[in-house]
Amino acid sequence: MPHCEKLTGQRLRAGQKANPSGAKFLACMVLLLAILAGLPARERSHRKIYPVDSGVWTAMRGLYIAQGLALPSTTGPWSEDELVAMLDRLDTAVFTPAETAWYDYLAGILTGSRRPVEIAVIPSPEIHLHTNTEDFFLPDHFYRPVNTMNPLLGLEAELFLLRHSYIFFEWPVSARIYYANRDEAVKFPLSPQAGDRPFSVNIPMLAGGHDLDADIPYRGLFSVGGRGWYAAAGRDRLSWGPGESGNFVVGDHVHYHNNLRAALFNGRFKYTYNISSFVYPGEYYLGWDAAAHDYNPIPASNPNGAWSGVQNTGAEIKGVSLFIAHRAEARFFANRLNLALTDAIMYQSKNGTVGLAQLSPVMLLHNLYRDDNQNSILALEADFALTRGINLYAQFALDQFALPIAENGPQRDAASTPNAIGVMLGARAAFPAGGGGELLFEASLESAYTSPYLYLQSNTAGFNSNSFVKANRYYNGEGNYFFVEEFLGYRWGGDALVFNAHASLSRPGRWTARFNFLAMLHGTHDKWTAWSMVYSADSPSPPHDSFLTDRHETANYADPAGAAARNAVSLTLTPSVSGSLVVWKTLEVYGEADAIFSINHGNIQGRFAADFQLTLGVKYALRAGYP
Repeated sequence: MPHCEKLTGQRLRAGQKANPSGAKFLACMVLLLAILAGLPARERSHRKIYPVDSGVWTAMRGLYIAQGLALPSTTGPWSEDELVAMLDRLDTAVFTPAETAWYDYLAGILTGSRRPVEIAVIPSPEIHLHTNTEDFFLPDHFYRPVNTMNPLLGLEAELFLLRHSYIFFEWPVSARIYYANRDEAVKFPLSPQAGDRPFSVNIPMLAGGHDLDADIPYRGLFSVGGRGWYAAAGRDRLSWGPGESGNFVVGDHVHYHNNLRAALFNGRFKYTYNISSFVYPGEYYLGWDAAAHDYNPIPASNPNGAWSGVQNTGAEIKGVSLFIAHRAEARFFANRLNLALTDAIMYQSKNGTVGLAQLSPVMLLHNLYRDDNQNSILALEADFALTRGINLYAQFALDQFALPIAENGPQRDAASTPNAIGVMLGARAAFPAGGGGELLFEASLESAYTSPYLYLQSNTAGFNSNSFVKANRYYNGEGNYFFVEEFLGYRWGGDALVFNAHASLSRPGRWTARFNFLAMLHGTHDKWTAWSMVYSADSPSPPHDSFLTDRHETANYADPAGAAARNAVSLTLTPSVSGSLVVWKTLEVYGEADAIFSINHGNIQGRFAADFQLTLGVKYALRAGYP
């Protein structure tokens, strides 16, 4: 099918009109499925990949905690073979009736029959409401992440064609997530599904859009795997760690990773190798002005600022930006202790070259540190089963450590560098509940601290290159892209002190009800704060000596004029309730209500803002297999 190959290789550029090739591409996919569907069914080999928001892993985690075991692997996504191995490690002889019910629920999903081709049509009409469109308009202002908004219609295909292969492809039919600004009053090019409208729906024609989302699929992958291993390539969300409010190296709030990864695992050990490709910053930053110690301003043709930059209309800027990481997990003391070590770098090359040392799966990436093109981070995680039903966990991330005398000397001269760390402590419980014990009760308490310069690293020769703040590309429908930056690790970034508590009650596969409360103190530093090596001689308390910053003394790429007005630590309080109910077969209703109270909003002393955010939706999954 040569025409299909051309369609899959297209890339929209700035100033170029969108090509309505979606129908042609879909026709090609239907033809391909029709050809492949003639293959005979084969025996199941557990090669499906389950996403990070899968209820299967959530139920598995609860069962492990209730059994008094350390958490199952916290490196997601997971292959079906890995999840089956997790299930096999459980001792069914000591199960309570409730645990037996949960085990049967998981076994029914993970060991059921498969067809060579399975297709799902999933309509999900969804409405959104929020009451304050003046103070809450950025993606970061919404407690429910933008990447969890369901499309109006989801079309999914899973192919189990060869013994060791798996293909997943989704075709969401929905309005674009990010739009061009309609006028200067719109502060950020967020979809009318949220942002500048108090009420919206996910129906493209009613949401204000004139065409469909052109950035799909947000999840699509090809994987091969077998007993104890898998490798996958494509686009997917990742989540590494046990945190409830987020994780330090890889968080699941990032909409997608263009990703290549591989994993090896058995009952005691798991090794994961990962490469994720992000947009090269030269496509949306215009470069560093050494004299002004700041980034060059965005031209008038791009009123959105560097933080949501439109691609330049001139020649495309070449370069690569890669997140390269490996992660090892090991279990000890009769599966009661789990340790995980992550070693990662953010690598950038202006000429698009990558060395073999950076790509080596056995290299200590931290030892490759160079200011000009890479920044390393290390993370250690541990969780321990204190007793049946209670698990304790911790995370520690090291982005930058200033060596005494050498990098953080008593004179605090221009060579001094700030420390950059993250620390998290938490406890999680899971118990059977209800008269017959068929319900699962879960709760957690968690605290996290991130220092002001965690994730930030830049150089004076290029762009905001080495930060763990990366952009994904979104077509805006008017011939340009938007580049939306996110913290790759902890959703709330650096310069934060976070307390999170949650409690939930569920019947696996039937219904769930959840309450969450988040309290966050946040300093003046954000994802666009310039990393600084300089101690000011006339400032006895430089910003990177602070626990939380109450002033913004360095450059800011998104707000070069206004950042200096930030003069206070903000406090955000967010109670949230959410739930879902399967009312008939695969028909599900769901909703979430979030109240956000912000004191010293925007880090301005005495400024208060509040917002009520509501999401309601209905989802129905119609599934079929062939032959």
